[in-house]
Amino acid sequence: MPRLFVGLELPQQTSEVLLGWRADVEGARWQRQDQMHLTLCFLGQVQPEQVPALFRAMEGPEPEDFCITPTGVGCFGDPDRPRNLWVGVEPEAPVIGLHEWVSLRLVEQGFGVEGRHFRPHITLARFGRHQAGSARDFLAQYRGRSAPELLVQHVSLFLSNTSPEGSRYQVLARFPLKQGLDAPHALTGPQ
Repeated sequence: MPRLFVGLELPQQTSEVLLGWRADVEGARWQRQDQMHLTLCFLGQVQPEQVPALFRAMEGPEPEDFCITPTGVGCFGDPDRPRNLWVGVEPEAPVIGLHEWVSLRLVEQGFGVEGRHFRPHITLARFGRHQAGSARDFLAQYRGRSAPELLVQHVSLFLSNTSPEGSRYQVLARFPLKQGLDAPHALTGPQ
């Protein structure tokens, strides 16, 4: 059974900037460039016969495109024993709105979605259960940093394959958003 999620891809320039934020934090397993994304809805194991319903869920009317800026690092868990390190995005509202739209569409097609609070973020590093060192220095150093603004023009359906070397993600499909912005100054995601 495929393990799937819906999310946002990052342009290469954005992920390269974020990769440059790596620091010496004990136990941190830093994300690779091919792992950088923003998850909107995690689906988990999906039966192959459910895939057509997933595609129906992502059909219009869809939200309009928008720009976001990755900024403001944080962690889940205690900063002295974090579970992961992440960078947030600004503004959060259009990403939260897109998450709500995708979640509603998926539920309408019979999919279960996570009910926990959604916080738009891009994971930078993960930690094992008993391997985390303090991230306080990292959080202080990168708190005010931002990556280049990017234009979100589509959502992507990802296949997640886990392995001892870490997860590998493959984009299975892209679902375009309505064109509402003319933002030539913004970076666009992979096409």
